[in-house]
Amino acid sequence: MTDNYAEEGDEQLVRSCLAGNQEAIEEIISRYEQKIYNLALRMTENSADAADLTQEIFIRLIHKIGTFREKAASTWFYRLASNICIDFLRRKKPLLSLSEAPQLEAFFIKRSPMDDPVDIIEKREVQTEVKNAISALPVKFRLVVILHDLQGFNYGHRLRKF
Repeated sequence: MTDNYAEEGDEQLVRSCLAGNQEAIEEIISRYEQKIYNLALRMTENSADAADLTQEIFIRLIHKIGTFREKAASTWFYRLASNICIDFLRRKKPLLSLSEAPQLEAFFIKRSPMDDPVDIIEKREVQTEVKNAISALPVKFRLVVILHDLQGFNYGHRLRKF
């Protein structure tokens, strides 16, 4: 990958992809790989499934890039990723619990050497309750919580499209 596309917007990268430019595809993957993986991890609650889904999402993104008709490429990327995750979860029953995703612990608990052990235990209890509450949500509602609270989407503008 070169730095030729580092300053370009996502929509311009999509246009470059449509023109057959491999470097533009690599730049999209570079920009979104971690974000898409995090979305898949939070939806599936399993790192192996999230890694597999991330690969599947980018393969489908490359194959479907010609169908892009929106103004915001990132919204299209996330909607494609969300739909693939939802399809995966519908096929896979029962859902796993968030407790099987220890990587999320760092998101919920920020520790410092000065933390009181009692505070750490209380934070873990709250973390467990939050994980359980998110896991108990229907898939579409879980997606909204993940996209808003963990990925930074706002409820009104972008999440209506999901």
